[in-house]
Amino acid sequence: MSIQVFLYDTSTRPLVGAWREVRRFNCNGRELGQGDPVNTLVLRADGHLHVLFRPFEFGYFEYWGRYAADSASGGFTFEIIGQNQPICCTDRGGKFTFNGQGQLVFENLSFGAIGSTGRRACKYVFERLDPTAFN
Repeated sequence: MSIQVFLYDTSTRPLVGAWREVRRFNCNGRELGQGDPVNTLVLRADGHLHVLFRPFEFGYFEYWGRYAADSASGGFTFEIIGQNQPICCTDRGGKFTFNGQGQLVFENLSFGAIGSTGRRACKYVFERLDPTAFN
């Protein structure tokens, strides 16, 4: 039996972890109501991501895929590999930064919405989830 282990340095991979959306904005900068927020965004050290809008059961996600992030430029892209719900309105490339409160901010991208229509967000603010919540 074997298992892959990914060791990483948080200074070069600051996005790794679980995050919860706390605010979102449309492309004109107006704050949107929560609607179906990204309840959990998991960014793994191996480059996989998992997105959950509506909690259902442990281990369930609306979609999953791979991401690439460049800490130097702030570039972020993702691709969807599989999904449990139809997802619309994704824009899979943009930028990330951290604000003064340590929150993760994504701009010029959209994690999408459940269904065939939805309000497109262009900016998200996330807070890191307590890692003990997944034990």
